[in-house]
Amino acid sequence: MTKGRITEWSRCDRPREKLLERSPAALTDAELLADLLRTGPAGTTAVGLAERLLSKFGDLPRLLAASASALSAIPGVKAAKTAELLAVAEIARRTARSRIAEQATFQDPETVGRYLVAVF
Repeated sequence: MTKGRITEWSRCDRPREKLLERSPAALTDAELLADLLRTGPAGTTAVGLAERLLSKFGDLPRLLAASASALSAIPGVKAAKTAELLAVAEIARRTARSRIAEQATFQDPETVGRYLVAVF
């Protein structure tokens, strides 16, 4: 549902309420992203903008790997939203890097691969 204002949607369909009442895992990628974005451009909900971003980049990992110029080229994504998305991407990278670093050794190729992806 991307029509109208999110505040006009039934409570169980609103991403923020769903997150708080159920869990972050209960949300679709677009709903989770919409909670972060908070608003969409005129005539579009945050969910609509999130769906547009996911459609453009393909999925969350590709979206979070996007450059500032690629993000800001999307209608409705200006400096503040671009900065927020870049910050979330960096938080995700640092979290992944930290979790991998906590492992005592690299015992298999998969661990090495996860580490290299997180670092680069």
